[in-house]
Amino acid sequence: MSFPLFTTIPPNSDFRPIVDNWESSGFKVTSVNSSEEANIFRTADVEVLGVESYQNRLKITEIMSAIADTGTPIAGFINADCRLRLMHERPVALNLVYKTGTRI
Repeated sequence: MSFPLFTTIPPNSDFRPIVDNWESSGFKVTSVNSSEEANIFRTADVEVLGVESYQNRLKITEIMSAIADTGTPIAGFINADCRLRLMHERPVALNLVYKTGTRI
């Protein structure tokens, strides 16, 4: 089972190593971007939610609403430049969620 992790990847970034890090840590990664940016990531084989917005840079309320609209009962949100350091097989926080059902 993979844990849903959402982020907003800047379109002109070297995102692949970070996304690979998250996926190898057991997360199902989805980027939330404007509809225009979403097309860029779809061609790069990244799961992405395209959000209609009056501006290219999404507001946090637009991002959180898009995540809520997925119906995912529990998920994480991470800044696009954060790399996870593994402790054992999975990050410690993810182990807590799996073992106890605790929301962090």
